[in-house]
Amino acid sequence: MNLAIVSGIISALALFVAAIHAIIDYYLMKHANQFQTRTGYYNKIFDDYLIKRIPDARKYIRFDENDKLADSKVLISALDDMMNDAVYFKYNNCDFYERLKKQVIEFADFISKYSNEKVVDEDDKAEINMRIRDGKKEL
Repeated sequence: MNLAIVSGIISALALFVAAIHAIIDYYLMKHANQFQTRTGYYNKIFDDYLIKRIPDARKYIRFDENDKLADSKVLISALDDMMNDAVYFKYNNCDFYERLKKQVIEFADFISKYSNEKVVDEDDKAEINMRIRDGKKEL
């Protein structure tokens, strides 16, 4: 076999391997960038809302002189803001979004219920406060 033919075959193989390598690198980088974007959104929701805003808003909730939950609007507003910021996941991680949405709705409904309903028994008030604390943890 001629040396020029062997050299040509080796060059073609090297070019083919380099092209395959470039394609694989492109898809790996694309996947890594998408992962970083998602991670950034998860971090924003976790850091901004679950560590800061929701616990801060929880501090204001109390039972007022009418034995109803008071000052829950700040917490409800934080939950609404979190869901607005989480809309990205509705299209990119639907399962996560639907679970988060379900938990937020249940938590907000629970808080709203006792903002409008009188609770006289101190044990019931303590249980409601624990459920609010636990509901925050579930998010």
